[in-house]
Amino acid sequence: LRTSGLAIRGRTVSNNEIALGLVDDVLNHAMGIAAPPGFSRHHTGLTIDVSSGGFGGFSFANSPANAWLSADNYANAMAFGWIPSYPPDARGLGPNPEPWEWVWIGRDAAACARSQSCASGALDATSPLVTGWAITDAGEPAARFRLVTAVSTESLTVTATARFDVEAAYGLTGSVGFRASRDTKLGRANWTCVEAAEAGGPWSRIGCLDLS
Repeated sequence: LRTSGLAIRGRTVSNNEIALGLVDDVLNHAMGIAAPPGFSRHHTGLTIDVSSGGFGGFSFANSPANAWLSADNYANAMAFGWIPSYPPDARGLGPNPEPWEWVWIGRDAAACARSQSCASGALDATSPLVTGWAITDAGEPAARFRLVTAVSTESLTVTATARFDVEAAYGLTGSVGFRASRDTKLGRANWTCVEAAEAGGPWSRIGCLDLS
């Protein structure tokens, strides 16, 4: 903000001016340079900046390392659970997309994306019962479920339930809803996620709920 204030107004701007909306031109200039607090992918702890052999910053796009990571629709990167923050064919990425920035999504999610056999759905509740719905790309109910918390991953034995709203929305027939009891020994973790998969397929996260 100091740099943008000097560039746009020839002086630094005050917190009061920002709060009153009097220096939005300075804010817009600043957001063209760096993400505002809370909006950078780095704040997740899952994003890294990469350089290699003298190729840093924007030159990384032309490096042998980037060519290896990006080959075959990012097969090498995704084999280790990484995807690019700014794929070159994406749109609406903001000013000066950074080719050196990579995000870790995990090997299961990456394998799911490459195989195009992901389950999709929603998590409605995790206490006292785990409920929601999940379908595979083939339009069938998911076959396997697991509960993921900050401290453990547990398989879920679920009972199929009717979800007529989902079936109507997707043009499906069959019970795509699920219900399961969670292990009370897991306690009430701050957050709980459910992942689903087709038989033998990779896991995909269908929803998380904060129980804190």
